Amino acid sequence: MVSLLVVGALAMLADAPTVDASQPAADAAVPAPPAAPLEATAAAAAPATPASAPLDPVADGQDGVVVLRDGRTVRGHVIVVAGGKVSVRDEAGKVHVLKLDEVLGLLHDVAKHGAVAAGDAPEVQVVLRDGSVVAGRVVERGPEGLVVENAGGRRALAETDVAQVIPMREEPRPFRPAPRHLAAPSGYLLRSGEVQLSAANVVDVSASAGIGDHVTVSVGSTIPALHAWAYGSNVQGSVRTGLALGDWVHVAGGVHGAWGEGSRTAAYLSATLTVGRPRAHLTVYAGPTFGGANRLANLGDVGVAVCGTVEVAHGISAVTESWFSRAAGETDALLALAGRYRLGRGALDAGIAYSVHRAEVLPWIGLAVDVTP
Repeated sequence: MVSLLVVGALAMLADAPTVDASQPAADAAVPAPPAAPLEATAAAAAPATPASAPLDPVADGQDGVVVLRDGRTVRGHVIVVAGGKVSVRDEAGKVHVLKLDEVLGLLHDVAKHGAVAAGDAPEVQVVLRDGSVVAGRVVERGPEGLVVENAGGRRALAETDVAQVIPMREEPRPFRPAPRHLAAPSGYLLRSGEVQLSAANVVDVSASAGIGDHVTVSVGSTIPALHAWAYGSNVQGSVRTGLALGDWVHVAGGVHGAWGEGSRTAAYLSATLTVGRPRAHLTVYAGPTFGGANRLANLGDVGVAVCGTVEVAHGISAVTESWFSRAAGETDALLALAGRYRLGRGALDAGIAYSVHRAEVLPWIGLAVDVTP
């Protein structure tokens, strides 16, 4: 029996003074406008700094801060723009329906605009009444205005020009489920410094860390009798390394070791090929199976897995995984299908697993948490 995943991805006036041609050129001079106040002149002459993050048009599927013309803001995910209205789901899950003609635009994370000095995160983003945004640190503030400091220097802003000051709290790193499907790893490795705790089908627990961007180290065990060949090993470890062959292809290889009761130990090699993008990709994996695998099917120590993950909605993915392995002279297949629900820095997998040889269906529950410092 072959499991097939069909993956689709949809991502993605200046008014010049008029001159009467019948008059001599000398008579065509236009009186100069009144001199602007000194403060206004200085502000106009100040060059735009890289920290003035532009507002983008609001479009479906974007995340950021929706800025309204009256200075109010809504931070969240843009669900849809249609019928002259925009629907935004805020961080608490509440949906706001806004009139499109009241929206100035969308403010993305200032980090995307290269707006801050190296090593400094912006403390505020100041939304001005003209729709522009200044990001940086407020170093001075009084009844007449405030001074914002950023990579381009200091800029004084009049209180009458400020619509709203948005505190930029530290955003948690988005959880990246791509390093694995349900139990089988993918060709995506953890980035340098990332740390994840996971439990495949609850009993197979592990901790993984990115050592550089091309090496992931993992240690784990199986509850209650601890890792690798099902319920026979006390501890398992692996070192996987990989690289990207363009934007669509990732390959990885690994060395795995398992230590069990008495003198039983084993070592394995693995190979992984992943094709696609983080939101929609297919993987073929060959190597050791996961702890507790033969609780679900007649799987041996090693096998081949064909897997797929596709994001079907914001924060929700469909994940499929098919294992093929031999144990006690018989070949069995374990077919699993689950939904993945992202919860902040964690994710919950819930689905079913079917053993072809045993002809039985069992529940599949998986957990993962990003504990990157």
